[in-house]
Amino acid sequence: MRSVGPSSRSTSVSSQQLLLFLLHVLVSQQHHMCHAFGPFSPGDLDKGFNLLETASKVVPQGRIVQTAKEGWKFAWKRMMAELAPQDKTGSYRRPSYTFDGKIGEGKFPDEAGRYHLYVGNPCPWCHRARLSLALRSITADEVGETILEDNPVKASRGGWIFS
Repeated sequence: MRSVGPSSRSTSVSSQQLLLFLLHVLVSQQHHMCHAFGPFSPGDLDKGFNLLETASKVVPQGRIVQTAKEGWKFAWKRMMAELAPQDKTGSYRRPSYTFDGKIGEGKFPDEAGRYHLYVGNPCPWCHRARLSLALRSITADEVGETILEDNPVKASRGGWIFS
């Protein structure tokens, strides 16, 4: 990858080299890190870790921002690949389910206490199911509800925890 530095000389910098450089800057700036956690006097300006200002003396700021953006995008895709169902191409695919009946007809009578909803707070489908029950004025006596523990440390691969 070719980029032009501040002195108009042509340099070749890979994303990995840039990340290593930013890490080096962060470590070498430890004595200035007290400012990273907020200004301590009225005139101080909080510059965070001051990575952009320091690193942009060597690498163009646009390249730094682009590398950070691509890094976050890569990390997000990796997390979603573990949590969301996908087909062989990696595209999201809603799983198909065999349930095709209607509650209140045939094998699925509308009886109080027959059905139970397990809810995990981070799950958008659970949120929609709870909203549907509320909008239809269905009470906990009619459809039981268990709210699962919301603890990402204990959960594995986005799983739910029964407490």
